[in-house]
Amino acid sequence: METTSKEKFDSLSDSQKMAYIQTHLDLFQSVISARMGILPAFSAIAGGLLVIATFNPALVPLNVTVKVLITILLLIIPVSLFFYNYDLKNSQTRILKSFKNVGIEFEVKPESKLNQVSRVIPDIGIVIFAIIILILVVIIW
Repeated sequence: METTSKEKFDSLSDSQKMAYIQTHLDLFQSVISARMGILPAFSAIAGGLLVIATFNPALVPLNVTVKVLITILLLIIPVSLFFYNYDLKNSQTRILKSFKNVGIEFEVKPESKLNQVSRVIPDIGIVIFAIIILILVVIIW
């Protein structure tokens, strides 16, 4: 008969259970913090976009090849941010699911408005950033 994750967890000593819980809580906190780390990345990418926007045609002629390369590089930015954000959200879900599999449930308290807003800020920022990049691509062409 196969043992479940909960049975395996229940068979651990109290110190082993605490180590398991602490490891997963630390991982959970890291995932949440990393997700918010997307916001500073916007600043760095925006700086790069300013450099692209101020190209001097005498330095780099804006022929079709350069336009294609710039378009590809610009489009990679929001796509990678979408996937990065999705992966972080998915990690949060998997960590909570692993707790549930061993019988640990967290009491869910109603979120404050500030917490609700801060949870969606990275999503909103990525969408706005993607729109800006699409506008830049249209302007380039």
